[in-house]
Amino acid sequence: MVILSGFINLIYGTILFFLNLFQEITFYEYYIWLLWIVAGLISFDIARAEFDNIISFFLEILNI
Repeated sequence: MVILSGFINLIYGTILFFLNLFQEITFYEYYIWLLWIVAGLISFDIARAEFDNIISFFLEILNI
């Protein structure tokens, strides 16, 4: 679920950023879209770290 949320945030923020790049946007809108993209990247990073921890946990159980 976190991976899906991060993916949606990343795609949505990137699309909005590039669509509005050619229009006149305010200073705050620009940073809102950049924060949206960063939130998607952070969600991906957290999900990847949790997934790696889960895999290593099960591998440790199997080795015992």
